[in-house]
Amino acid sequence: MLNDEASASTKTSSSRSARSKKRKAEDMQDTTIHFDNKGDLRLQVGTEERIFVVCSRTVSRASEAFERMLHGPYAERKPADPNIDWVVKLPEDSARGLEVVLNVIHARFKLIPESLGPDVLFHVIAVADKYDMIEALKPWCKQWLAPLEEPEPGSIPLSQALQLLWTAWRLGSRALYNSLAGDLVLRIESKRLILSAADFGDYYLSNHQFSKMEGFKLANSASLIDPIVKARLEILNSMVEEVLDLKGRLKNPQSSSCKSTNTNAMIDPNTCKRMLMGSVYMHEDDWYCFPPSGAGVNETIAEFQAVTMQKLIRTFTTLPGHKLCNPADELNQIIAKAKEKTKYYRFVDWSMDRYFRQQAEKLGL
Repeated sequence: MLNDEASASTKTSSSRSARSKKRKAEDMQDTTIHFDNKGDLRLQVGTEERIFVVCSRTVSRASEAFERMLHGPYAERKPADPNIDWVVKLPEDSARGLEVVLNVIHARFKLIPESLGPDVLFHVIAVADKYDMIEALKPWCKQWLAPLEEPEPGSIPLSQALQLLWTAWRLGSRALYNSLAGDLVLRIESKRLILSAADFGDYYLSNHQFSKMEGFKLANSASLIDPIVKARLEILNSMVEEVLDLKGRLKNPQSSSCKSTNTNAMIDPNTCKRMLMGSVYMHEDDWYCFPPSGAGVNETIAEFQAVTMQKLIRTFTTLPGHKLCNPADELNQIIAKAKEKTKYYRFVDWSMDRYFRQQAEKLGL
């Protein structure tokens, strides 16, 4: 894409030879991009220090943030000495994200990609949001999001989940946001017990620490993380409460749990009840390890269902002819109910719902 402008990079790279040695050979030729052949402003972008030669008037018209930065009483304003290059450093910005945005506002439409991966799209939207230029991307937002709203299973790396969550929120894609939030509820785990909602550093997505994942800061500042953590705790609490209620009924000699309709069963309901009670007491160690509340669950909801709950199911012993009395079906129903609750959990309240509708309309989704 940038081969026609590769020669311009040699001038810049020679003045930074020490740093250039650290760059990969294939990146060196793309150090400088001329978005305008008569560009008067050089943007030095990102940790890799890419040089973008742009028209200052174009970026000022497209962005009030740039207008204030370049023409206000700031260090970034144009030097009074015409012999000094006008250079503005943007070390915290994404070079690949800003490149797409600058192609848009400089009308270099043939160079705008038809599709973007979750990480690149995040950087594009993040930098456009920072400089208040998202609406300039309206013609491309829908086509960039389309393949991500119905992705192939496993096609989105977990490391990019928070990036895409924030992107979906910022662009107003409610369906994608809800889908991602629901998936995250099932996948996140904690590394210590009794967490408060603010202890995000103790939550992990696979081996990725939540608070250190790219996209976390923006997602957290938009209050997108807390509802997911609260939903996880709410669903776990509901599961734990129902299981403990079942345990209490099984151990209560006054409650009846016999459901057998087998007329050939020669064992009375009280014997059936005692058998189930005995199986719970015989496996008291397994039940003792069961957490008292959802806050005591470290593993993911999926792992909790597959390991801890299934372990309890295997502790039940019923009498011949009393298959219907086995509480395993009730535990499986608790698991199924939790999965459904995750699927239909309302992550979007009324105020956020209005925001999603406004953004979707604004950006043509």
